Amino acid sequence: MGTGPRLATPGRVTNPAEKFTDASAHTNPYLGLLVDGRYRVEDVIGEGGMGIVFRVRHVRLESDLAMKVCRVRFQGNPRALAQFEEEARIAARIESPHVVGVRDFGLLGCGSLYSVMEFVDGISLARHLSPGRALPVERAAFYARQICDGLAAVHNAGIVHRDLKPGNVMLSARDGRELVRIIDFGIAHALELTDEIRRSHRIVGTPVYMAPEQCLGRVVDTRADIYSLGVMLFEMTTGRVPFDAPSVVDIMARQMNEPPPRPSTLNPEIPRALDETILACLEKSPKNRVQSATKLAARLDEHTRSRAISFVRAKARRPSDVAETLDAYGDTALETLSAVSRVEVRKRLA
Repeated sequence: MGTGPRLATPGRVTNPAEKFTDASAHTNPYLGLLVDGRYRVEDVIGEGGMGIVFRVRHVRLESDLAMKVCRVRFQGNPRALAQFEEEARIAARIESPHVVGVRDFGLLGCGSLYSVMEFVDGISLARHLSPGRALPVERAAFYARQICDGLAAVHNAGIVHRDLKPGNVMLSARDGRELVRIIDFGIAHALELTDEIRRSHRIVGTPVYMAPEQCLGRVVDTRADIYSLGVMLFEMTTGRVPFDAPSVVDIMARQMNEPPPRPSTLNPEIPRALDETILACLEKSPKNRVQSATKLAARLDEHTRSRAISFVRAKARRPSDVAETLDAYGDTALETLSAVSRVEVRKRLA
């Protein structure tokens, strides 16, 4: 993709895309235009409070990509621009099957940032979830386990996502298996630094998934993402988020002050170990939470191993059936387990 990620010179934008920030997903006048001489805008694939996501065509490489254009203007704010550039460069070096890679970034003539990412042929977790309906417990653990691997890669690169939510998780397929991938990491930090955000008192992040310290406006670290993933696990397993209210202020107050309900009181199918893991992610104080994505992954693996052992013991008619039954179970929970973990399950069943 040219010479790689960099901030484009505003004057090099080859179309009147300065109006991207006012564009509607339904009547977008900029479809077909060329951005920075490389990206032809072909379709709107998503829209949120902070930006619009387009499917674009790289005219030189003849490949489809996704471009997110932030609504917030960054011109005249060198600190925010520098933060965005630094995190985008780091993000471009992250290699994980569970992270949607950044391919390029730049600044439009209006002062709005854009980032170019892989185009994922799939749907968001938000679209997959139905309000009031829980996913099967093993499917929820399967999704969360892959998100942990993606978060670990992001955190190891020194980036905190700050806006982890179902809308920023994509479900796709690779080699016949379901693949879960994180998008939109790192940009929230640059947004927090903009004068426009400060003047308008707009909130960066999504309140129902925000950690208490983020609601308070404090500096956050990787444990804020663990809290957000805990909210997602709660939602996937119960069909609702732990804290909701008519207003943003009320939601944030509840995040900061109220203990979450125990997930198993809303869904008796949730086993005790997973119940405790979700609550450990939702601790108000960061120091009391699960401390890393890697440690959360280990807890989810132990949950899956225990469920697998119980399942196989119930299904296997005799010891010689264990391996066959275990392999048959692999289409659900055991997709999260490595070959070493499968060996451990077999040993426990021997």
